[in-house]
Amino acid sequence: MRTVMVLNAKGGSGKTTIATNLAGYFASRGAVSALKDYDPLGSSMEWLKHRPAKAPTIHGLSAFAPPAQTVTRSWALRLPANTEYLTIDTPAGIDPNKLISVMKSVDRFIIPVVPSPIDVRASGAFIRSLLNFMKLNPCRGEIALVASRATRDSRFYQALQRVFASFDLPFVSAVSLSEHYNTASEQGLSLFELNLPSRSPELQEWDPLIDWIDGKQPNTSQSLVYALARRR
Repeated sequence: MRTVMVLNAKGGSGKTTIATNLAGYFASRGAVSALKDYDPLGSSMEWLKHRPAKAPTIHGLSAFAPPAQTVTRSWALRLPANTEYLTIDTPAGIDPNKLISVMKSVDRFIIPVVPSPIDVRASGAFIRSLLNFMKLNPCRGEIALVASRATRDSRFYQALQRVFASFDLPFVSAVSLSEHYNTASEQGLSLFELNLPSRSPELQEWDPLIDWIDGKQPNTSQSLVYALARRR
């Protein structure tokens, strides 16, 4: 099983959008996909409630909610034995110290960053604290950054690079603003289940991120610039 966690202490960074679309992508390609939601707002689980019965199954886990009195928490959060991909959505203000055991089993950590001065500063502080946490609590997972809600103006790319260059973490892709995400979300679907043309820019933006999750090595030094250039 490959486990992916989407996290950033800054609210509104696009964590749920990335988590739900990844879970939907894995399911759409025939994998056994599970989605665990640690956010008390329950946005990922709300998305699942609207998922059509005919859509590929995604096993949902409400990690923020107390289990029914008749079952233990471990039983309520059990995964199907044949789960291939587990995607984890996390809340704003996440405290890694409360999720140590979970984070040690994560293979890929994705940190979405919105290209605005406030978000960049807040995300920078979070990344510093996360890296310090991982020095004290070694985790096997790799970390990558994703530009979230990217606009067609690519000037912010240089600013992001300057801020995060000292972290030595790759940007693997940029997820642009698109009404297709709202269309998919209101139906409980992912972007990959909207029958968009296979060469649509919105789908191609995800290629470097999916390659990275699957252990391939995308050209991370160019993928963000390339994704933004396609959106011009």
